[in-house]
Amino acid sequence: RPASESTVQRIVRLTASAGASRPQLVTLLDAVASKWSYAVMVSSVVIAALPPLLWGSSLSSSLYRSLVWLITASPCALILATPLVYVSALSLAASNGVLLKGGRTLDALASATGFAFDKTGTITSGQPTLRSVLPVSTAHTSERQALAIASALGRLSVHPISRALVDAAPSDAQAVQTLEFQMAPGDGVSGVISLQGQDVPLHAALGRPTFVAQHLETKLRANDLADLLRKSAGNVGEGKVSAALCVLGASTDPEAWLMEFEDCVKSSAAEALEEIAKTHPICMLTGDRQDNAMLVAKAVEGPNCKFKEVHANLRPEGKLAKVRELDNRLRISARQRNSFKSKMLNAFGVTQGGLVMVGDGVNDAPALAAATVGISLAAQAEGALPTNAVEGSDILILRRRDDPGGDADLLRVKWIMAVARKAQGIVRQNLFLALCSIATASLASIA
Repeated sequence: RPASESTVQRIVRLTASAGASRPQLVTLLDAVASKWSYAVMVSSVVIAALPPLLWGSSLSSSLYRSLVWLITASPCALILATPLVYVSALSLAASNGVLLKGGRTLDALASATGFAFDKTGTITSGQPTLRSVLPVSTAHTSERQALAIASALGRLSVHPISRALVDAAPSDAQAVQTLEFQMAPGDGVSGVISLQGQDVPLHAALGRPTFVAQHLETKLRANDLADLLRKSAGNVGEGKVSAALCVLGASTDPEAWLMEFEDCVKSSAAEALEEIAKTHPICMLTGDRQDNAMLVAKAVEGPNCKFKEVHANLRPEGKLAKVRELDNRLRISARQRNSFKSKMLNAFGVTQGGLVMVGDGVNDAPALAAATVGISLAAQAEGALPTNAVEGSDILILRRRDDPGGDADLLRVKWIMAVARKAQGIVRQNLFLALCSIATASLASIA
């Protein structure tokens, strides 16, 4: 790939966009300050000219008061009250392996009113382990050869299941070459493969059992085998993730296998989710089966941590639609509050509420981009970051060397949320102190 698409260059562009993305509050203050400055200059002229003309005051005294007013009433303190806070917060986050697209992201994170979490690779480790490979019907191909075929297709995909198949592939199996390859995001992959020593290519598909069963029906005309595969997939053990493989040669009948995987919950997931659930409602969005989603939800839930909603069997477009729905609902709810703070923010057009979507940046990249704040737990594979994770996320949490499994990634989600809220609090304090100092000094100068 070209140098411009390297991980380093993508991070450079991300950092540059962080500098260009100004917080809404800073933009608002700059607009107010520009008009404020004109008002101060006009009022300084009035203070210098009117007393000598109307009341015969000393010109030198009026000029002195005018200059003092010009200095004390200027909006310098107001302008300087916010940028350093955002710069410090962004620098602190970067030093902890958390990259943000700018101060606007900090504001949005601090004002967000709900969280949605992907399951695989976010709450769970995202490193499933292959437990079994079962032929759905009588198969002429050995289990080892089936694994070699599955790993050949999976090697061209970034999905955790594909990586698990590549890791489980036997090293001494017959070499497999992929001649054609087609990906169906959220469903699986298909293609044409060639076995070493054989001239006849084979058609193969790997992915969700429903996807492979549909492939058997539409491409291979094997309706009976497709029905048998669906039935077998319905009997997969609790807590296990299933994938299917089908193969058809020119002179052989279609064959299918069902593969079972296990994925463990991250050690820090319960702690991080409990802290977030104290202040925000949380929900789960996953492409896995409903029973697996509920099993993971029960594993991390506690007395102070309950998922408000659990949505399963979602393809990428389903996650995108659900994120838009939840985000819109939270924004409307935030705008309808009758608090003084809400009314003031509405008056100034500052964003309120919204959804924070946390995912791994692979199949959920569209959902991350659609949320008010998208946080990607971007695992670095072979020194590279997924392009979708960099381009579609507002916050990128990089994998640490001392935590290759990413167990502590969710704790850093909780940490950056605390940093955003603290930064917002400091900004408010600075603005209050700036206004008080300007008002006190200005009134004293003309008293």
